[in-house]
Parts: sequence; C-alpha cells; structure tokens
Amino acid sequence: IQVRDIYSTPFTMIYTGKLIYSINKVPYFSDKDYAVMRRVEILDFPITIKQSDRIPHLEQKILDQEGDLIFSFLLERLKKLKEIKYDFKAPQSVLDFTSYIMDQQDNLSIFLSEYINTIDGDVVMWKIGLVEFYKKYKEYTIEAGFNFSNRSNFRDNTRNWCNRQKNIEVKYYHDGKNYVFEFSKKINTSSLNINEDNVLCDENGNELF
Repeated sequence: IQVRDIYSTPFTMIYTGKLIYSINKVPYFSDKDYAVMRRVEILDFPITIKQSDRIPHLEQKILDQEGDLIFSFLLERLKKLKEIKYDFKAPQSVLDFTSYIMDQQDNLSIFLSEYINTIDGDVVMWKIGLVEFYKKYKEYTIEAGFNFSNRSNFRDNTRNWCNRQKNIEVKYYHDGKNYVFEFSKKINTSSLNINEDNVLCDENGNELF
C-alpha cells in the first residue's frame, strides 16, 4: 500500500499488521465466507474480576517484580516463532470460540427457516412488507440474545438466503406504497397429480390451490 507521513513524500510498503480490539460486544459480520473467517480470531475472556478484588497498578507491579522473567519469556517465544518462520497458528480453543460466535450470528438463517415453517402448508404464495418483516426479525434476535443487522443488510441477505433454497422463491419490489417481499413455494411439476375432485395435488396428495 502507499503511505506517507504528513507533508512527506509517499512511499510503498507491505502491510503485515493486525488490528486488535478489546470489546464487550462482538460486532455483526454480515459475510462469513472463508475470506472473513481466516482473518478473524475472537478470544473469550469469560471471567470479570470485581472492582473490589482488583489490584491497583497491577501492570506496573508485574513489570517491576517480574520484568526480567517476562523479557526472557518473550525472547524465547520469538526464537520459537523464527523456527516456524512466523507461521503463527491460533490455539484450537480460539478457533472453536470464533466458529461458535459466527454460527450464533447466523441468526437470519435461523429466523427465516422458522418463519417459513410457520406458514400454513396449504399456502403457496404470500407477501409481507419490508418494515413489518424487519420488525419481526429484530424482535426475534433481541429475544434470542443475538446481534441483528441493519435493514439494508437484512433485505439483501434475505434475498440471498432465499435464492439458495430449493423450495422457496422470493421477489422484492415496491407495490406503490411500500417495499414488500413476495414468497412462493417452488413446486416440482413432475410430481403433481389431479385428484378425483379435479384439484391439483402434490406427490403426497396435498391440495395446492
């Protein structure tokens, strides 16, 4: 990348740094493909030390009392890193926790699956306004203790999710008043039958219309 100091001539450098954040709430990752997963590692600190149990200026006391040992330890770890050519790998516990958080964040898939399952089996097509649908999703995620995405990501990811399903089709459009989702169940025409009442049925004999 090209960088420069203030009022200085730009130069090109190879950036190899990492961003480290200390946070109380994991941000929502709208994309969870390999490109994201291989760059994110989440460390869990499950224990909170009470204020009354904390030692004031602990970091300085550790440096004063154990500084030499810490420095020796760091040199030893640096030696190990050089031996493996800085191919640092996160502990399995970190990888497992990161995977757990990412799975938990995939609340949209869970919500949509449960929502589709609440639709009466006899209903082939239905629609719902974006505002109302997003409200249902947001209420669901808050009640479940999940993080939720913003409305534009919800809209786009809902369409992407439906496009990956084998039995659901979705249309998104403005009906003159509001933006709406229109869902329809895909029908395998090769398995359709006409019953004795001349009603179109699926392979299990369920009337479709």
